[in-house]
Amino acid sequence: LEAEFNEEERLPREKAKKEEIANIALIETWDDI
Repeated sequence: LEAEFNEEERLPREKAKKEEIANIALIETWDDI
């Protein structure tokens, strides 16, 4: 049960982190313009 809970916790966190990185990359591209 513990491992299952950790898996449930980890996936949304990784997804949020990827989205954050994508947003930062997008902002950096805008700064170049």
